[in-house]
Amino acid sequence: MANPPQSPPTDNDRMVPSQTQNGGCLPSTFFILYLIWLGLISLITLPGMWLLENLLFEGSLGLPDVRGWVGLAYLLGVGIPIAVLVWLPGVLRGFYRVTGFSLAIGLMMLPARWLFLTEFQTAALIVIGSLGIGIWVCLKLLSRHPEGGVLNNSLHPVYKVIIWIIFGLAWIPYALWGALGSPWDTLLGITVAALLGWFMALLLELFVEQFRLSHPSRQFPSLMIKIVFMVVASLIFGNSLPLVGYPFSLMLPMILSAIGAAVIDSILENSSRVTRQKAIGLFVGSAALLPLVFVDGDELMLVISSTPGELMGYALRMMFAHSLILLAAVISGIFLLKKLREVAFRRWLYLLLGLIWVGGLVVFLTIGQAGFYGERLFVVFRPQVTFDEQMLPKDYAEKRTFVYNALVRNAEATQADIQRLLNRWRIPYQSYYLVNAMEVNGGPLVKLWLTNHPAVERVLPSPRLRPLSESLPAVEGSIREFETGQDWNLAMMRAPQVWSELGVRGAGVVVGLADSGADWEHPQLLDQYRGKNGDHTYNWLDVWFENPFPQDTSGHGTHTLGSILGKDVGVAPDAQWIGCVNLARNLGNPAVYLDCWQFLFAPYPQGGDSFRDGRPELGAHIINNSWGCPEVEGCDPPVFLPAVRALKAAGVFLVVSAGNSGYSGCGSVDAPPAIYEEVLTVGAVNRNGDLAGFSSLGPVTVDGSQRLKAEILAPGEEIFSSFPNDTYEYASGTSMAGPHVAGVVALMWSANPNLIGQVDLTRRIIFETAQQYAGYLPECVDANIYPAQGVGYGIIDAYRAVKRAKEVR
Repeated sequence: MANPPQSPPTDNDRMVPSQTQNGGCLPSTFFILYLIWLGLISLITLPGMWLLENLLFEGSLGLPDVRGWVGLAYLLGVGIPIAVLVWLPGVLRGFYRVTGFSLAIGLMMLPARWLFLTEFQTAALIVIGSLGIGIWVCLKLLSRHPEGGVLNNSLHPVYKVIIWIIFGLAWIPYALWGALGSPWDTLLGITVAALLGWFMALLLELFVEQFRLSHPSRQFPSLMIKIVFMVVASLIFGNSLPLVGYPFSLMLPMILSAIGAAVIDSILENSSRVTRQKAIGLFVGSAALLPLVFVDGDELMLVISSTPGELMGYALRMMFAHSLILLAAVISGIFLLKKLREVAFRRWLYLLLGLIWVGGLVVFLTIGQAGFYGERLFVVFRPQVTFDEQMLPKDYAEKRTFVYNALVRNAEATQADIQRLLNRWRIPYQSYYLVNAMEVNGGPLVKLWLTNHPAVERVLPSPRLRPLSESLPAVEGSIREFETGQDWNLAMMRAPQVWSELGVRGAGVVVGLADSGADWEHPQLLDQYRGKNGDHTYNWLDVWFENPFPQDTSGHGTHTLGSILGKDVGVAPDAQWIGCVNLARNLGNPAVYLDCWQFLFAPYPQGGDSFRDGRPELGAHIINNSWGCPEVEGCDPPVFLPAVRALKAAGVFLVVSAGNSGYSGCGSVDAPPAIYEEVLTVGAVNRNGDLAGFSSLGPVTVDGSQRLKAEILAPGEEIFSSFPNDTYEYASGTSMAGPHVAGVVALMWSANPNLIGQVDLTRRIIFETAQQYAGYLPECVDANIYPAQGVGYGIIDAYRAVKRAKEVR
C-alpha cells in the first residue's frame, strides 16, 4: 500500500530538531560540542599524519612507524564520544549510529596503516575490501526499509549531463598537470573511487532512513542537516583513508563533493533511492577518482616535491582548480535548489558536455602526460658472478675488461629464457649485468610469475616518478662570484700542501659522478670535463631526462663535483670527470642507480647498449656516491652487493656518503651502498673537527654484520662549492663529505699510477695516515674502541696519504 501523502514541512521542521523532540537542550548542546571536537581532532590529525608520513619517508630521524597507532587514536577520539552520545534520548541517535558505522569501516581500513609506506597497492586492496563490506552492510540495512509510493526510478538526463559536465571540467587541470600510474595502480584508484562514491551515497541514504524513523511525520531531513552529516562522514573518511600522501590532495574535494551529495539528494527527493544513489555515487566517486588516479601520493612527500617546479606545485594547482569547480557547483546547487527540481532538459547541454570532454582529451593527449607511468619490478636472478683475486689479470685495463665480459656473459646466459617470454608477451624490460637483474614493466600477475620462476632469487619494487608537465626550472646558488678564504675544508685535510709541496693535483685520474647531474660549463668544472670539446659520447649519460649534454636540476651534483675537482674549490683540480644522472628528482630506484654504475664502469654511447657497446677501458677509476637507496626506493640490504664486489674486483674505488640520519643514534648507517664492506663510507665533521650531528653512525645492523661505519671522516658542514649557472653555494651533509675523500683518492692515484686499482691498499693507507679524531662523540659510541663507530679511523689527511702513496712500489 502506498504511503499517505505528507504535508509539506514548515520552516521549524527544517531546523535542527526542537528541544522537545530532543528531550531538552542538553542533547543539542552535546551535538554541537561533538561537531566542534570532531572538527578540531580532524584538523589536527590530517596535517599531523601527513607530517609523520613525510618524516618516515625522509628517514633521517629514524622515527618508529606509528601511523597505525595515530590512526587508531583518531578513531577512538572520534568514536568514544559517539559510543556515549548514542545512548542519549532524542532524534540525534540516528546521526550517531550512522556516524559510528562509518567509524567501523575506518577501523576495518586501519591495518593498512601498518604496511610499509610505499605499499599503495596492498593498502588499496584493504580499502576496497573494507568499502565492499560497508556497502554490503548498508544494502542489507536499507533492504529492511523498502520505499513506498510511486517514485521516479530513472535519473533525468539533465542531471546526468550536469554531473558529467562538472566531472569533465574538473578533469581538465588533471589532464594538463597530472599523470596516470601503472594500469594496475589506475584500476585500483578507479575502484577505490567508485566504491567510495557508492558507499557515501548509501551512508547518506542510511542516515535519511534513520532520520525517518525518528521523525515519522517527515520524509527527509533538511539540506543543512544532510550537509552536516556528509561533512562529518567525509572528515572521518579523509582521516581514515590509509593511502600515503593522498589525503593532502583528496580531503578538500572530498568535503566539497560530500556537500554536493547532500544537495543532489535534496534535488532528487522525489526520485527513488537507487536513482539518488547513482547520482550521488557518480558525483562523489568522480571527485575522488581524479586525485586518486592522476596524482601519486608518494610523490607529494616533501623530500621529493619541495623544490621549485616539482609535483607539489602542480598538485596544489590541481586541487585548487578542482575545489573551485566543485565549490561553484555546490553553491549553484544550493541557491538553485527549487529550480533544479523542475529543470527542463536542453539538447545544447549534450554539445557542451561533448566539447568539454573532447577538449580535456585533446589536452591530455597533446600537452598532457599521456600513457601509464607506474612502478616497475626489479628482478634479481640467482646466479651472481664472484671473482677470485687469483683469476684476475694483473694489468688494470685487462682486469676491467675481464670483469665486464664475465658479468655480461653470465647475465645473457641466465636471463635468456625470461627475456624470450617477455619479448613474446611484449612486456618491456631492461637487463643489467653488474647485478644479474632486470627491471620489468609488469603488474601483479607478472610479479607472481617471476617470483615463482626457478631462475629468480627475489623481486623488488622499482618505484618510478611520474613525469611532470614542464621541465624543472634552472637552479642557482645564492652566491654569484667566487669567494676567497672559504677553503677551511681543504686546509683541514691539508690538500693545498699536496699541491704546493708534492706537486700533485690529480692529473691522469678519471672520477665518475653518479648524482643529479652537473653544470659542465661552470668555470670550476669545464676544463676538467673529459667531453669539454663538445663530444659527450662515453662521457655523459642522463637516464632520467635523456639530456644529450650535462645538466643539473637540483645543484647537488654540481656542488659535490666541485668539492672533488673544482678548479678553486676542489681537492684534485686536475683530475678529469665523466657523469651520469641517477637522482634528478631526489628519488631513485635500484635500476637507475645501476644504470649509472654500469655507464661509469664501462661507458657506452647515448642510446647504445650497455651489454654490447660498453668500453671498460674508458671508465672512471673512482666513483663518488653521495646517495643511498633506502627501502622507500625499492632497495633491500643486499641489492647492490654483487655490483660493489664486481667493481672492487675490477679495481674501481667506490666512495659512499654515510647518510644524514645521525640524530637517530647508532645503527643509522642502514641503506645500501654505504653499509657494504667493499666501499669506503664517509662521515662528516664541521670546521671545529667535531662530528656533525647529522652524520649517520654504525654499526651496520640491517644485515646483521655489526660492521664499522663510517670508516673515515671529512669536512661536510657549510662547504663552499660550485652550483649551477656559474654560481656558488654553501651546503651541508655527508653528501659533501664523501667528495673530499674521492678527491684524495684521485690525488693518491695521480701521485703513484702503480696504485691505481689497488683498492684495499689505498684504503689501508688512508686509514693509517688519518688525523686522530679528538672531537665530540655521541653517547652510544664507545670512546675506548679504535676505530670507533661513526668516526672510524679519524679525519682524512690528504698530505700524509699522498706522501705515503708515493712510497708504494
